[in-house]
Amino acid sequence: MEQIKKVLVSGASFAGLTSAYWLNKLGYKVTVVEIGSHLKMGGTPVDIKNQTVDIVNRMGLLEQIKANRIGPAKWEFKNADDVTQYAVSVEKLPDDEFEIERNILLNMLFDLIKDDVEFIFNNSILVSAL
Repeated sequence: MEQIKKVLVSGASFAGLTSAYWLNKLGYKVTVVEIGSHLKMGGTPVDIKNQTVDIVNRMGLLEQIKANRIGPAKWEFKNADDVTQYAVSVEKLPDDEFEIERNILLNMLFDLIKDDVEFIFNNSILVSAL
């Protein structure tokens, strides 16, 4: 009889959710403990580029990320009076870099594993001396 491999992940942000995804894929029974009562939403947008593009592609998220990408339609250069002096239209966004709102990416990662991973919110991991 094979023993069930278990792992405890601290934190339900990008690193924790991504680790939980891959550990689950490797056959571990994963539990994620998050100190907050829910996923922490808000914050600055996230850039996905370089090796991260390959990682999200292997996770099956690349097309969703492309569909939710954000980016400037144009760059405006303004003077001290906030008047546009010059504007440059962005013709095409790069094919190998993506910017996405933080909460959208967190929800994508969470939705990917929520049925396969146990989540314990509003709690934390404590280590006591023996």
